[in-house]
Parts: sequence; structure tokens; C-alpha cells
Amino acid sequence: MKNLFLSLFLIMFVGCSSNEEVAPDASYTKVSIKDLVDSPDDYRHSNIMLEAYVLGAEFDPSEGGAQLFILSLGEELQCDDRKANQIFFPGVKYKVRAAEDGYNSEIIKSCYIMADNARKLGSKLTVFGTFNPDQPFYYYGNGIDIEIQKIRVGTKTVNSDFDDKSKFAHETPGMLKKMYQGGKKLIDFAGKITP
Repeated sequence: MKNLFLSLFLIMFVGCSSNEEVAPDASYTKVSIKDLVDSPDDYRHSNIMLEAYVLGAEFDPSEGGAQLFILSLGEELQCDDRKANQIFFPGVKYKVRAAEDGYNSEIIKSCYIMADNARKLGSKLTVFGTFNPDQPFYYYGNGIDIEIQKIRVGTKTVNSDFDDKSKFAHETPGMLKKMYQGGKKLIDFAGKITP
């Protein structure tokens, strides 16, 4: 009898499973820089996937031990090494800036190295992130357009948020526990004083 139930369960499980494979990038909308520049409101606050050339890249530590990684991306190849660390390109109409910061310094540095190598080789880079144009970002003029979540060059993909050891990430579970305990005390107290 036990084997019968197990067999029925396995048949039902296999029968209900889907053969359709979900692509890992399905939650991102594929766009071009021209789309973002010409129609920013169509993509605002969206998860986007953008394939572009690296015009320039910057990697710097910021205050408090965090690392900072900024890309300037364009539709045309830029091979001038004198502009390698430049992120402002006023003469280029179709461009966006993407950035990541955090305490996962090795990962962010690895993203910078990948991006700089793509620039040197004239390869395209794929950026996955959230499109929030003109978002303030440290001291960078009108800010950035894309908050990077991961980048891809060829077949190598790096999650730029991996292993982020930010102060907030480490303190949040403790803060939530304290909030829960405080809320529970208030509910218990309210239960005692109601007639």
C-alpha cells in the first residue's frame, strides 16, 4: 500500500511538472541605450538588460569602507585609452551611466576589471539592473541611470551584490527581531488592559 501511494505521488509529480524552462534573464526587459534616452518614462523603475560598449569606467573606495564602481555606456565603440577613467562624455548623445556601491569590495573590483577589459578589447558588456534616470549618486553631477545588479561579458556573469557585507545587511535581522519583540509586547499589553 505504501509503495502504491509513493508511485501515485511520483506519477502526479512528474505529470504536473513543466517542460518549459524559465530563462534566468526573463525578469529583465531587453532595451537599447537609444530606447532609454529617447523614452525614459517607458522604462523608469524597471529591471532592464542592456548590451553596450564601455566608454569609461571608474573604481574607487568611498567613505566608510564601501567600494564604488561606475560605468559610462554607449552604443559606439570607444578606443581612446586617455578616456579610460572618464565617465562624462558630453559629446555623445546616446549614453547612460550605471553604478554599484557596497562593502563587497572583491566582487565590485572584479566587475570593474571585467568592464575595463571589455572596453580594451572592444567587446560589448551586458548590464542588468534597475533603470532610475538622474538618480543622485555621490558627487557625480546629475547622477546615474542604472543601479547595477549583475554584469556579463561573454559567458561570464558576476552578481555585483553577491556577498555584500554592508552594515545595514548585518544589522537588519537583529533590528527586525527587536521590532517583533516590541510589537508583541505592545499587543500583549493591549490585551491586558482591554475589558
